[in-house]
Amino acid sequence: MTDGLDASMDFGLGDLVEGFDAVSDVVIPYSRMPKRVHSAFGAEFTTWGEMAGETVRSLLSRRYAGEGTINALIAGARESVSRHRAPVVVERVGAAAAIRRLLDEFDDERDRVMLRDRVWRPVPRWQIEVAQDIGAAHPAWVARHLPRAQARFDELLAEPVHREIVDCAAELGQRLGPYASPETVTNELWRMGVEQDTEAGWMLMHLAGPYTPVGSWVETKGGQRRAAEAVADVFERLGAPPVAEVHRALAEIGMAPSSVAAYIDNHLQVRWVGDQLVRWGDTVTVRTEAFLHARGAPATVEEIHAALGEAASSLDALQQLLNKKNQFIRTSLRLWGLRSWDVDEYSGVANAIGTLIDNAGGRIEFNDLVAEMRANFPDVAEGSVRAYARTLAFVVEDGVVRRRRPRDRWPKLAPLHTARGAFRNGDNEIRLAFAVSRDVLRGSGIPLPAPCAAALGVKPGKSRKFSGPHGSVAVRWALTSTIGPQIGSLRVLAGNVGVSGGDTLVLVFDLNERAVKAVGVSADASAEERLRHHLGRGRVTRPVLAAALDCARSEVESVLRGRGDDALADAVEDVLH
Repeated sequence: MTDGLDASMDFGLGDLVEGFDAVSDVVIPYSRMPKRVHSAFGAEFTTWGEMAGETVRSLLSRRYAGEGTINALIAGARESVSRHRAPVVVERVGAAAAIRRLLDEFDDERDRVMLRDRVWRPVPRWQIEVAQDIGAAHPAWVARHLPRAQARFDELLAEPVHREIVDCAAELGQRLGPYASPETVTNELWRMGVEQDTEAGWMLMHLAGPYTPVGSWVETKGGQRRAAEAVADVFERLGAPPVAEVHRALAEIGMAPSSVAAYIDNHLQVRWVGDQLVRWGDTVTVRTEAFLHARGAPATVEEIHAALGEAASSLDALQQLLNKKNQFIRTSLRLWGLRSWDVDEYSGVANAIGTLIDNAGGRIEFNDLVAEMRANFPDVAEGSVRAYARTLAFVVEDGVVRRRRPRDRWPKLAPLHTARGAFRNGDNEIRLAFAVSRDVLRGSGIPLPAPCAAALGVKPGKSRKFSGPHGSVAVRWALTSTIGPQIGSLRVLAGNVGVSGGDTLVLVFDLNERAVKAVGVSADASAEERLRHHLGRGRVTRPVLAAALDCARSEVESVLRGRGDDALADAVEDVLH
């Protein structure tokens, strides 16, 4: 039949080869047949079964197919049937011997060299180097013939006699997992009797993965990323996970136990706290987060600073970091925790009181409020709770606390002349005197008597800014303030008029223009000079003083002494005797 095909033109390939059905699932061994067979049929047919319905005529109609091609194809089919029928007794000889047995079947040593150096090696050699080693005229010869060598290798692996290699590779991949340490690779190959940096070792690692180097480690595609994501998920969920949880997460993606231990030691910036792991880096932020995770409970700035040691430069810097970074949350007056703990954020005693009132339906017994605040925020003093509950933000009626409502009246204020250092100068000017203290010189806000704030047009819950030639100053009356209104920093104004400790700074407010200017009064000034600066008048008389204090002339000294301005009362007596 192979001497001439004229009589068999309409016969199917299966009819021409006895026992053809038995090899229907067998891959066509193109590498054992002339190259023209693969050229004619390789792109269309992979297994013998796919050709079963093809006739000689239909096969000859393909490009590159001639009588010799068909004869070679039929001979190849008969060889496959013969191999299939022959009893195969495969002795398991170990990975190394099995690989040697397969390599001995390569008819062309060049195929073996190309596969070894371009496919199996962890880092393939350059094509030009391989071409030189095998005596190829041009590097392109390697690229052109390598696919044929790979096909031959695949066919050999598919044969039962070489099944042991496939099994060993599968077992190796199972033991190594997606990401493996160099020690794990060396030990697992050694257990199979194969050295790592050899042709056999390269082949097994290629078949098991393929594995590619990542530094000194190896990975299957995406293996390192999968390990990093698995660990990140554990830390995201648990913060300071037990080491067993990290082991479990990496084992679940298939990493070997020895690789897991090496991964924790070499890949993670962590610190052990008992049997837990916390992330540990070079920044104060990372270390603070790690400390809180390990502690598992809020801590004070001082406790965090002590735990970090030299990593934290100062308490003030650490406090600023806690305020700035979103991962940290204030849980009480002095305690800080992690936002990931899903705890309520502490934003001050007043806000906490408001939340408790809201949670209680809008009203709560005063004593119950104090008790709940102390239970929720043990570092907040009872006196602070009571003081904030009595600020203007709330109303206390018959032992019950509620939020202030718009229709609630404000407490009645004392007249301006009861406030120390305050004088009127006509209908549009308010003059306020401040002793130049350390707080003034360092720029701290200064408490302001409520009558002064009201005289300056600042109502509870409001603020107002005044500007002038010596600088600006703001007056604010927060509803939650336990000390009432405040005036902002006076340091710039004091500096611009040249006053120092012991002197007096007089601020002159123009209500219509929302303007302010500063006047400095030396501690050595005479009694008359001090009075002139306080009143803003060139000549001081009792009627002028009475008008500035909005009192009877006979009450001037008693009003001054009643509000604590004894020095001014003495000056009045000296000047006006």
